[in-house]
Amino acid sequence: NPGTQQALRESYGDPNRWAAYPDFVNPFATHLHGLHFMASGASSQDIERAVASFERVAGMTGNVVAAADQELAEQIAKGELQRAALPGLIWVVYENGVGPHLVEDRIDLPLVLLTGGRQGTPFYTGIALPRLTGGQSATAAITVSDSAGNQVRTGRLAEMERVMNTEFKARFNGILFRSMTSAVVKMYMQAAVSEEFGDVGGLLSGIVAAATTQADTRSWRALPNEWQIARLQQPADGVLS
Repeated sequence: NPGTQQALRESYGDPNRWAAYPDFVNPFATHLHGLHFMASGASSQDIERAVASFERVAGMTGNVVAAADQELAEQIAKGELQRAALPGLIWVVYENGVGPHLVEDRIDLPLVLLTGGRQGTPFYTGIALPRLTGGQSATAAITVSDSAGNQVRTGRLAEMERVMNTEFKARFNGILFRSMTSAVVKMYMQAAVSEEFGDVGGLLSGIVAAATTQADTRSWRALPNEWQIARLQQPADGVLS
């Protein structure tokens, strides 16, 4: 239905253009995976896993810390550096702001039920779909410094909105199909009630259909808007600010 497609485009745009990470990858989790194997891996295979994780994150995000970690892991894997001989390193992770969440969008669809008794009679045919709202960052970044005056600034490693878009894009067609199916079923129910009880019955059934048309907006609200990261050497006094 061209009218239905137009209503969806006005509310959602083209789903193919939603920015998303590939293959349900969360760069932050992937980077932690690499850090774990680089810091505590027991074999050369573990170090290779770390190299692969950092390489993937650096390629997706362009984050300078991920690129530096990839280089460090590669040097360890090649035997150019020994972990025991490395200076103490500290990674600072900044969970910035409040992540995106789902809200309900109600869309009135231009559907008309064609029946033998009431050809062309319009009924309530709205659908309710979840839509992602953008998150909100607390600050642009944070600066970490030691007592010697060395400073680093955190840089973005992963955006929660893009992580959620990956899943939402994969689920959207199923969500849309269920919503459209529900709308059609409710439309036929309204027609049946209207045929049996007249216009008043049809009106009441339309009110019930509208009241029971709701989107599933459950989402995890404890996640940040973005993850940022910085790396620096451990200071002699062990104090960072």
